[in-house]
Amino acid sequence: RGPAFLPTLLASGSDSGLVPLAPDGSSDPTAAEMADVVERYYEVLDENNQGVIGMGENDTGATFAGIGEPTFRLDEICDAARIIHERRHGVPLRLVTTMLPADVGGADDVAQRIADARISDVTINLCAENPKAFQTCTDALVEQYTLENPNEAKHAVPVPTDAFANICALIEALSTRGVAVECCAVEAPGASTANTRALAEALGATSFRTRSYHP
Repeated sequence: RGPAFLPTLLASGSDSGLVPLAPDGSSDPTAAEMADVVERYYEVLDENNQGVIGMGENDTGATFAGIGEPTFRLDEICDAARIIHERRHGVPLRLVTTMLPADVGGADDVAQRIADARISDVTINLCAENPKAFQTCTDALVEQYTLENPNEAKHAVPVPTDAFANICALIEALSTRGVAVECCAVEAPGASTANTRALAEALGATSFRTRSYHP
């Protein structure tokens, strides 16, 4: 999103009341903890007479996302999704991802796991329309993340050289399994969002959205 994006985001969220489940950042949430957070959210809605009505038309659901890459913990996310659906059958769930880490699995395997967990929507950051531009974009994201989060540098990993091919394969694999795929691209200098949109639609994405750039 650009050099100024993360500081702006953190500043705007400082009064949100959101806190890490482990305040010292020593651990990531378990599947049960993630599911408990979602359950508590719905309980608060019910307590304030803002709960889900009818067939769930007002249910905005829950999203698995983060400053880091959520698919590094895909097993825990899928387990959390199953627990959530055991408690609240119709909750719509979304996963937000930037790339497919090499040690998570191939596109078909990952897509099947997501579909089996009944995660109905996936948002993918398809930041460019060709391998070279995609590599440059994602490398810059990792570098920016490392510079601005020195305590989290251990979680930063080099972007695989086949990252573009893998993310394209994931879009296609998810689409063929009935998962709704939204692709996003940042309106950065030199970016061709029109070409990226065309690629996303050709791969089966159901929607495309551009995001603002923050120099």
